[in-house]
Amino acid sequence: MLGDDEAANSGKVNTASLQARTFLENDFCKDKRVTCIKFHPSKPYLVAMSMIDNMEFADRALISGKSFESYVLILNFSDAFIITLNYVLETPIEITTIEWHPENPNVLFGGCLNGQIVVWDLSASDKRITAGKVMKQIGEDDDAVGGGDGENEKSQSMIKMKTLTQSYIVTSHKNFVADIQFIPPTVKVDKRNPNGGKYAHCISVSEDGIINIWDCR
Repeated sequence: MLGDDEAANSGKVNTASLQARTFLENDFCKDKRVTCIKFHPSKPYLVAMSMIDNMEFADRALISGKSFESYVLILNFSDAFIITLNYVLETPIEITTIEWHPENPNVLFGGCLNGQIVVWDLSASDKRITAGKVMKQIGEDDDAVGGGDGENEKSQSMIKMKTLTQSYIVTSHKNFVADIQFIPPTVKVDKRNPNGGKYAHCISVSEDGIINIWDCR
């Protein structure tokens, strides 16, 4: 590394001691492995994390095509010492990749193990499973995600939500979704239905060899 060479030449060694911060939730993280981590586009202390069951291929083949409870967690790192769990997003299919909407920070897209695309809207009160409410700092904006920065908060309650919508199986990928990215507004995707300068489309890729473009409106 360049910095190591410079330190060696000067005869001084620069060291830094970093303290690790860990998060473990037995109810949702046990026997899971992380597939994707995405920082919130406007609140970097919020992180969405998707997981799948940590199992062998033979065991996974036995449950292929079956629906069962899986989760995407949204963690809050605003506290210097404690990582809190703000949101638990339910999905009947395991999620392999996630991506926040660039213009609507309350909307999160997820790519599934079976090739489908699912969407959560954290501001949709009718999609809440629990009645919990994230405590908000006085003067904080009215965005649904994350509440306050944690400076004046004493406690936070976790909110559990179900999906807003999901893609049809027949139009989805035939293999797991490897990545989702939003197409910049400057790119014209549909001339008959222009995006109006907004992030109106996203693109998904998979090992099935197909690239799908989705109209997010």
